[in-house]
Amino acid sequence: MRIAINGLVLGRENKGIGNYIIHITNALVRCEEHDVYVFVKNIEMNQFFDSSVHVIEVTNANDSKYLKIWGEQVLIPKIMKKNKIDILLNPAYTGPFFTKKPLFS
Repeated sequence: MRIAINGLVLGRENKGIGNYIIHITNALVRCEEHDVYVFVKNIEMNQFFDSSVHVIEVTNANDSKYLKIWGEQVLIPKIMKKNKIDILLNPAYTGPFFTKKPLFS
């Protein structure tokens, strides 16, 4: 199964939900039957993840709150379709409205 996690809330210092995203992503990748993807606003966030996690930068998502919304509502669904993602976890209670894939918060 291809599992994606919306990690757009990640920053340089992670507490709370940021730590949750990092730990659940690294735990899921240990299940060898899953491909794990994480969407980030800056590719430098790959330092937090196991090397087998597919870290995907959502372009311009950190430039403004409007571009973050654009990234979440338009770009993430396109990336999901391109990479044939089966399910998306949105730990920060946000996520794309228009996708046919299952979403969890």
